[in-house]
Amino acid sequence: MFNFGKSINIMNTKYKLFFTLIFCFWVADVFTQNWVFEFEKDGVKVWTRKLDWSSIKECKGETIINTNLGSVAYVLDDVDNYPRWVYNCTESFRVRKDNEFKGFIYNAIKTPWPVKIRDVVYQYSVSQNKTTLEVTLNTMAVKGMVPDKGNVRMTYMKSTFTLTPLDKNRIKIVLQNHSDPAGDVPQSVINMFIKDSPYYTLLNMRKLIESPTFKKKHNDNIKEM
Repeated sequence: MFNFGKSINIMNTKYKLFFTLIFCFWVADVFTQNWVFEFEKDGVKVWTRKLDWSSIKECKGETIINTNLGSVAYVLDDVDNYPRWVYNCTESFRVRKDNEFKGFIYNAIKTPWPVKIRDVVYQYSVSQNKTTLEVTLNTMAVKGMVPDKGNVRMTYMKSTFTLTPLDKNRIKIVLQNHSDPAGDVPQSVINMFIKDSPYYTLLNMRKLIESPTFKKKHNDNIKEM
């Protein structure tokens, strides 16, 4: 026999889920302001935006690199060489690799004297959209995993690399980051220099990959255009 009461409960659950999702999207929109374009230089565009729940701005950079997805993926996975292109990175190593798409990384970040060096341990995950072939690298700071090195440990950092193939030899890269360097650095000073990170990181990455000495790479786990 058809259970009408059970059907009503299922419908109510679906409606609750629907309105919860709508509310979450609304809250995200209300508490996140629109991106403000800051500048374009050397083929890199930079934006910032305010978040109502943080006095530190979120930043975003964008550039186009003449290469393929596999080459960018290779550079992002070559953790020990992050100091060659990641802005102010002085040390980097993989803490743990769970599989080809997930793991944990340690970074040490240089700061102007007399501010102490910052470091962070973060979890990363890589995914690819099977339809658009867009590749996404998400990172999120975690606690522990690496013993204290005498630096100031950052406990909040969230960033995303989005790789969008425009054709077989051109990749649009968007880097979005929001982090708190912790310690006693004035937040007004942080916001003053927040634009440097996406600009120099993407500029250095592009110079590295487009260098005549860089050999094109391929990744068996990533589908090319």
